Amino acid sequence: MEDILYLQKDGNYISYITKDKNILARQSIKNALDELGNKFIQIHKSTIINVDHISAFDSHSVIIKDIKLSVGQSYKVVFQNYVKST
Repeated sequence: MEDILYLQKDGNYISYITKDKNILARQSIKNALDELGNKFIQIHKSTIINVDHISAFDSHSVIIKDIKLSVGQSYKVVFQNYVKST
């Protein structure tokens, strides 16, 4: 799981983006989040990130390996709480 950078939902599928490859799975974002553990947080209705791979962030986005991911309005509080606790 440490190789997973982030997950991106697309319809009924989720792409697990890792350091080396992308893995496509038919799974709900809720089930994926439940299985992943506490190193992963949801930052958008279609995005879960591995907090160990955050290289930069602000209140609107997170950067993981030069990829800018948006923080959704309804997930900002969760993300800000994570930032405050670290």
